[in-house]
Amino acid sequence: RLLLNFILTKQQQHSDGEKQQTQLWFPVCLPRFHSSGFVNIYALLLDERTNVCLLLLSSMNSTEQFQLFSSAATKIRSELNIPPTKENII
Repeated sequence: RLLLNFILTKQQQHSDGEKQQTQLWFPVCLPRFHSSGFVNIYALLLDERTNVCLLLLSSMNSTEQFQLFSSAATKIRSELNIPPTKENII
């Protein structure tokens, strides 16, 4: 619930009244998940009406990993027949 509230708050803060897709990339401390203690989360709110959100976790913090997740999210969005929106990267 904490992650969802964070994602929804960021979405609202960066929305300019238009329907847009906000991609988030942020670290979270999960010591039992990874030995370094941190994982990076790619988050994409797929549907504002239902608050359906896609979360992808990685132990790597790199531009390449973000791009890989962004591409995967685009494919998932397409497979679910969710129309593309204006992109906003935070």
